[in-house]
Amino acid sequence: MSNNRYMLQNVSTGRCMDTNGTDLYMSSCSSADSGQRWISFDSFHSWQAANGKVLVQWDTYVVGLSAIDDIDDSRKYSWTNTFSM
Repeated sequence: MSNNRYMLQNVSTGRCMDTNGTDLYMSSCSSADSGQRWISFDSFHSWQAANGKVLVQWDTYVVGLSAIDDIDDSRKYSWTNTFSM
C-alpha cells in the first residue's frame, strides 16, 4: 500500500490482521478497511494501527494493541519477518 501503510497478510490463510481500535482479529483482506492498514516504523520491525496504538506481544504471549508509552520494553513491540519453506 502507499503512504507507508501496509496490510499484514497471513501466508497460510490469506487473511489480514485487522482491528476495530481495541481488538485484533483476522479477516478477509480489503484495502478499503482502515483497520487493516498498518504503519511501519523502526525499519519494518514495529507496526502502528490507524488509532496510533502499536502491535504488542505481552509477557502472557497475548497479542494486542497498546499506546507505546504503556509498554515497558521495546522488544514487546518489535517484530521480525521469518520465512520458511
